[in-house]
Amino acid sequence: MRFVPAAVAIAVVALVGGGATLQATPSPETCSPLSTVSTFAPTGWPEIRGTTNRGQLWVFGFGASASPPAAVFDGLVSQPYPLKWIWRMTGIGPLRIFATAPSGTHVNPVWGPSLHSGSNWVHPGGEWGTGWFFWERGCWRIHATRGKTHGDVFLLLR
Repeated sequence: MRFVPAAVAIAVVALVGGGATLQATPSPETCSPLSTVSTFAPTGWPEIRGTTNRGQLWVFGFGASASPPAAVFDGLVSQPYPLKWIWRMTGIGPLRIFATAPSGTHVNPVWGPSLHSGSNWVHPGGEWGTGWFFWERGCWRIHATRGKTHGDVFLLLR
């Protein structure tokens, strides 16, 4: 299966919005340590490298809404559709992943992680897809594990 950028930006399943709580506009200083962003050359879209205890953790697929070098995103809050994000992580075994919202709420993906078989996005480790719905502005921590390897991605959504 080839990587299709347009399909990555929005998942097909619609969610009913309601009751979303938006907090005051955060600053990068309140979300430390922000993950680093680079540009994936074939699409020009940003990709994020997470921090890990060993190995590597990468995420891609949120569209062209951020500019390197910090993981600060505009327009990901109150989306009517879950966002499809692609993950690559080294380690052994299945990918386990959850997020912590700015309010401290523990959040599982809307769907996934679903194992992917091949794309043109190349980084070490296995590849999975997940669907996320972000409803709060502020600092989000996404924690992933594969066996003894664990890591985090910190995002500031405003």
